Amino acid sequence: HRRKIIESKYQHEDESDIDIDTLGIEAESLEPDSLTSHHQELDLLQNMLNELPEITRYVFILRRIDGMSHAEIAEQLEISTRSSKHHLHIAMQHLLKHGNFEE
Repeated sequence: HRRKIIESKYQHEDESDIDIDTLGIEAESLEPDSLTSHHQELDLLQNMLNELPEITRYVFILRRIDGMSHAEIAEQLEISTRSSKHHLHIAMQHLLKHGNFEE
């Protein structure tokens, strides 16, 4: 059932596509080298997120990119707020361990 909920939210989006617009970065304001660097970081983030279990990846996206609260995520995915926090923790640990990201 959770899979259907997740798919309904992202049915028109490629789940692994994260772009600068999604993150609210104005590409026009970036220098070419900086823009290239941001694209490389987004590619790394995208690859690392794809390594995570589906529910963990969606909790990360909903919390860090969509800005939803843990309560909203829990309701959306029909999990507890504690599970939402746990999945976010797992995602952040994975990103921090395998990438050059700061929490």
